[in-house]
Amino acid sequence: MKIPVVIHHNKDSAYWVTMPDLAGCFSAGKTLEDALTNALETICVYMERVIESGEPWPTISALEACIDDEDGQGGFWYLINLDDVELSKLTDKINVTVPRLDLYRFDQFIKANPHYSNRSQFLVTAAHNEMKRTNLALANTD
Repeated sequence: MKIPVVIHHNKDSAYWVTMPDLAGCFSAGKTLEDALTNALETICVYMERVIESGEPWPTISALEACIDDEDGQGGFWYLINLDDVELSKLTDKINVTVPRLDLYRFDQFIKANPHYSNRSQFLVTAAHNEMKRTNLALANTD
C-alpha cells in the first residue's frame, strides 16, 4: 500500500511530514532520510492502532487526487510504501478448534511442502488465498 505524504522543510529547520489520509498522523526528522524513516514508523504505529481497535481501515487517496490539496501547500508530495511485512510483525495467539482428521491432513501437507514452516503459516496462507478468491480482502491493503 502506498500512502501519500507531504514533506515540508524550511531553511534552518527539521523536515516534517504530514499524512493527510491518516488523521493526526505526522512525523519529523533532522534530515530528509530521517524524516522518511520516522514517517514509516509513525504510519506503522497508526495502522497497528487501527488494527488493535477494530476501527475501519483508512481510505488512502491516489497521489493524483492529492496534488491540489491544500495540505500540500509549501511542501512536496511523496509516496511511502507500507508493505504487509511491516504490519504482519504484529501477531496474536488464538485458539482454533479443528477436527482431528483435518489437523492430521494439515500436518501431512505441511511436511510434504517445506515452504510452510508450521501450522500457523499454513492456515494464514490458506485464509489469505480464500479471501482473495472471494474478494473479501480489506480494501486498499494490497
